[in-house]
Amino acid sequence: MRDKSRDLFDFSSILENNVLNLDEVIELFNKVDNKINSQEDIINFIKSKQEPKDDEAVYLNETNRIDLGFEEIKDKVVKLLH
Repeated sequence: MRDKSRDLFDFSSILENNVLNLDEVIELFNKVDNKINSQEDIINFIKSKQEPKDDEAVYLNETNRIDLGFEEIKDKVVKLLH
């Protein structure tokens, strides 16, 4: 539910690695916001997120940095939810 890139990245990892199935994800979102009841509601919620001014880049490797920006991670999450 937070707006940081690292939180979106963590959520994308949860989806990508099937840590939770879609029904579990919907259930958890619904516990925090009872207006989120479907996959489409989650997609719209993610799409509405805006990068915070104090956001930090997510990078995967200290030696060969691959910076991942907020919009890039957000797009990945939306694709994973389709």
